Amino acid sequence: MAVIKQDDGLWLVDISDGKSSLTGKRIRHRKSNFLTKKEAEEYEAYYRIHKLNQIQNTKKLTISSLYVMLKEEDELRGNKRGTIDTQNSYYTQYVSRFFENADMSSVTIQDVKNIEIG
Repeated sequence: MAVIKQDDGLWLVDISDGKSSLTGKRIRHRKSNFLTKKEAEEYEAYYRIHKLNQIQNTKKLTISSLYVMLKEEDELRGNKRGTIDTQNSYYTQYVSRFFENADMSSVTIQDVKNIEIG
């Protein structure tokens, strides 16, 4: 994974974009000093989708990468600010916390329907 905890307790995002065809050197994007792992993962998802035009290279599809795609779609549709604020509230309060460790590529509709909240 490209999100790493540093010695000072802050988080680092280290994203590789393959190798340069001219020099053969690895192309990297690094950004550090995120306070939480969640912030770092959301930045990684945003950067991969918007700058590199790719979904994460890892086999695990995270809820934060799906939420970044949802926000992008909201902008394209021109959704009202109230709708976007409501979605953001539900995401931060419920969805991101519940699915923070889930591999969303393997979650089915039946898994979600069978959830026992208690």
